[in-house]
Amino acid sequence: MAAENFTLTRQGYDNLKRELDALLERQRQVTEQLIDIRREGGLQPDDEGTDYESRVQKEYLDERINYLRSVLDRAEIIEEDPDPHRVDMGDEVTIEDIDTSETDTFVLRSHEEVAYLGDGVSVESPVGKILLGCQKGDVIEVKVPDGTLRYIIRRIRRTPVNES
Repeated sequence: MAAENFTLTRQGYDNLKRELDALLERQRQVTEQLIDIRREGGLQPDDEGTDYESRVQKEYLDERINYLRSVLDRAEIIEEDPDPHRVDMGDEVTIEDIDTSETDTFVLRSHEEVAYLGDGVSVESPVGKILLGCQKGDVIEVKVPDGTLRYIIRRIRRTPVNES
């Protein structure tokens, strides 16, 4: 089975790299804490809780670090907007609900970027898949449990690299 590649914006790559660097430093600190506990003549009754928490935290850190390394090693970075007139990953999109005239603006991101930043719409989500390749003025339909929502794309703007 071939390894999965990850498509990231430059901003997303840089954010994940910063997270990795911070986790590596935290992992170093937790490892030193575990060594110190054991160096002081073994576990004392008061150290058991700290030792357990440190081992659990180290396990989490190890898993997250391995995942981030995997993503960053296999990342394809999108530096430029492939087509400024079409919606692509990394674009900020403003849509307007045709029925209510309410607008919403969000950035189309990879799943990994949405998970890290906590905002945006994943290109793997149903809405993200519908939006990819659309142009300003296009009408999209999104099926929801209560029916179908219709939106018109009002604006497409490339998100500058320095915005988070």
